[in-house]
Amino acid sequence: MPTTAPSSANFATSSGSAKIYFKNAVTSADKSRASIELWLSTGADGVVSFQAYSLKYLSTLGAINAAGIIDETGWGLTKNLTSGGIELGAYKPESKTPLTGEAKVATLTFSLSELSKTDGFWVGFDRTQGAIELGYQGKQPVQYNELAAPLNLLSSGSALDLTLYHWKNHAIIADSVVTIDSTVPSKTAAKSFLATGLSDGSHNIQVNATSADRETAISLKDALAALKLAIGVDSINSSSTGASNPASPYQRAAADFNGDGKVDLKDALEILKYSIGVTTANTPRWQFYDESEVIAKGAKPAADFSQAGKTVSINADRNMNLVAVLTGDVDGS
Repeated sequence: MPTTAPSSANFATSSGSAKIYFKNAVTSADKSRASIELWLSTGADGVVSFQAYSLKYLSTLGAINAAGIIDETGWGLTKNLTSGGIELGAYKPESKTPLTGEAKVATLTFSLSELSKTDGFWVGFDRTQGAIELGYQGKQPVQYNELAAPLNLLSSGSALDLTLYHWKNHAIIADSVVTIDSTVPSKTAAKSFLATGLSDGSHNIQVNATSADRETAISLKDALAALKLAIGVDSINSSSTGASNPASPYQRAAADFNGDGKVDLKDALEILKYSIGVTTANTPRWQFYDESEVIAKGAKPAADFSQAGKTVSINADRNMNLVAVLTGDVDGS
């Protein structure tokens, strides 16, 4: 793991039912020691086993021994230490109850080298090997591989880990230009964008995609789908199966081709013209919406992070997902 790696304090599981994250980093005044807590958020499911593979750090910047790993589960944490790596595991004894809600798994304390004072000290899961495996009551263990970037225990300020994905196929939209307060964040191996050292308060996030295939994505099917929405038919045929499905908020956003905030016959006509090669006043453009936005039934999302961007409040390290929509591509093909 490079000493210039970006930092992040949280990495959520892909299913959303549980997450594992770092919390409460503390560094001694002389920067000779640093500790971090490893927490598990289980959601509604009770966790009965826990395995963390390939928790990595640079041994040239610090070290840990078994005494530096405190078991917070009360289950008897197993510890396998290698040079620059840690594997942790725990299984619920019969006398103990499953982990539910927010549970602290372990506290890790590292001794730091002099080099860490200038290069920082990074802790994180190796994505090429890494996985978190959780066992649930009465179920087979589940592996989670969606792990964010390492955490710098000596960093100041907060980190934002931003992922962009297509609304329908969930493909990562990596060829985009992201700015946070006019600063371009770094891109990670997982194709997310990371900004570090953010002060508490409001920050402007702006996204502009450079992804190609805009012309080929728009067809007569999209014009028909927009026409249906314009006349109040709240169902659109799937581009892959042909089945009729209720329109999603992101399809409504895609159908608003002229960007006036509503879907009407003008949008359907302009999409039709564009699809057959007629020059139109508007062209397809990528829009990005906050995944966590609450959208009313029959409405489209409002918080578009393209063009002027949007302001978000950041007071701690956080992950953020933005959903990508190409206007005119109503069926998401």
